[in-house]
Amino acid sequence: QREALMELIYNRHLWTAFQPIVEIETRQIMGHEGLSRGPRGTEYESPMALFGVAARFGLVEELERSCRRTAFTDWEVYGAPGRLFVNTVPSTVRDASFQGRGVLDYLGPKLSPRLVTLEITERQIIENLSMYREAMHSFIDMGFTFAIDDVGAGYSGLETIANLGASYLKIDMGLVR
Repeated sequence: QREALMELIYNRHLWTAFQPIVEIETRQIMGHEGLSRGPRGTEYESPMALFGVAARFGLVEELERSCRRTAFTDWEVYGAPGRLFVNTVPSTVRDASFQGRGVLDYLGPKLSPRLVTLEITERQIIENLSMYREAMHSFIDMGFTFAIDDVGAGYSGLETIANLGASYLKIDMGLVR
């Protein structure tokens, strides 16, 4: 399983489903969320299975990198207008390959950071909030925005949410229901 997963990650045998994000007031599509999937028709097509196996073998960061690259490439092919939202784990802001000018290599020549929102899931603990905010600012300075995903389902309290200063809050479906 580990070898199959490593091959999938390094050869980027992944694909991205794009889910529209609708602005409540105008009911207009304002962007799309890029949702990573493993190869169609395999046990890894489900993100829960894909990331579950990656966690078991300590390959989550490598999988995250591959998913980001694939999402940016697939977004160019998809060609929809508006903002791209990409799910990431909190450690993304510390990934050396995704910092500074390296992040522009991920985006390619056509995608501007001003059209990309990094969604940080609330389901993982951010252990050092001030260090995290400092790392976020280098991305914000390049034009990225941040969203907190699954608000109400995870670890962040209102103080944490307020201190992060995210541009978007995405409320967990369970809380909405």
